[in-house]
Parts: sequence; C-alpha cells; structure tokens
Amino acid sequence: MGSARKRRWLWVLALLGLLAAGGMVGLLFPQQMLCVESGDVHADALVVLGGDWGDRAARAAELFRQGVAPRVIVSGAGDCTFNLQVLTNAGVPASAIQLESRSKTTR
Repeated sequence: MGSARKRRWLWVLALLGLLAAGGMVGLLFPQQMLCVESGDVHADALVVLGGDWGDRAARAAELFRQGVAPRVIVSGAGDCTFNLQVLTNAGVPASAIQLESRSKTTR
C-alpha cells in the first residue's frame, strides 16, 4: 500500500472517529447539544397541539403561570376538552383558553 493511500485511510478513520465521538456526546448530553438558552421569552399565545396524554397541556399551564403568554390555544378534535381540563385543573383560567376542536392533523 502506498504512502498516499495510507494517509487517506488515516484521514478517513480520523473523520469516522470524530463523527462517532460527536454522536456519543450528543447521546450522552442531548440537552446541552440541542437546546439554546434564549433568556426570557414572551409570546402572544401558547399553542397546545392534540395527540398526547396531557403532557403538552401541563407544560403550557406551567409556562402560562410563568407569564410567558396571556392566552392558550388548544387544538385537536377529540382531545381538546381533555387538555382544557388539564389546563383549568392546573390553574389556567377558562377565559384565557381558546379551543380549536376541528383540526384532525397538524397539517
């Protein structure tokens, strides 16, 4: 095997090693790799998409209580009333919640 060919293989192996190391760091520290702290965030409304068991609504209630937004829009045919209940049970006033119960997909 020639010297140039060996160097090329060493570069390929080094690159593969770096990619593998980067992948391991991403798996071990996903929060640090995927999230960017942007400071205080304020919005006109929080949107709760349907299709889960209330985790999104619970997080929206937490953000509402922190003052991130004055309104919560709840969407999803079939589960918007459940999410409404999660929100009101978590202290979000019904007057701050708007229901959109006709959507069946995120499209």
